[in-house]
Amino acid sequence: MQARWAVAVLALAWLLAAGVGLASPDREFLGVVEARPAKGYYGDWIIGGKKVKVSPGTEFDFRGGEPRLGTVVKVEGRWSGEFFLARELKTRKDGGGRGR
Repeated sequence: MQARWAVAVLALAWLLAAGVGLASPDREFLGVVEARPAKGYYGDWIIGGKKVKVSPGTEFDFRGGEPRLGTVVKVEGRWSGEFFLARELKTRKDGGGRGR
């Protein structure tokens, strides 16, 4: 019985170290778009210094304008350990921080 618990604990520790495991709760943050895919929206972005993955499952709300470099955006999603997986990406309606 003790050996089974030890194996289960080691397996869970390995999964957590690999970035897999219990789902993190939804989080959100505001940040400035520092980098984005050259074409389209899907792919890796850098927002507020964080690596953000945008996928076909991500919802967009760009009523505040196109998310260009220097634009302040709100990101909602989950932290995966190495990157933030975006569930929703929104531009601010006041256009704050928009530049370039």
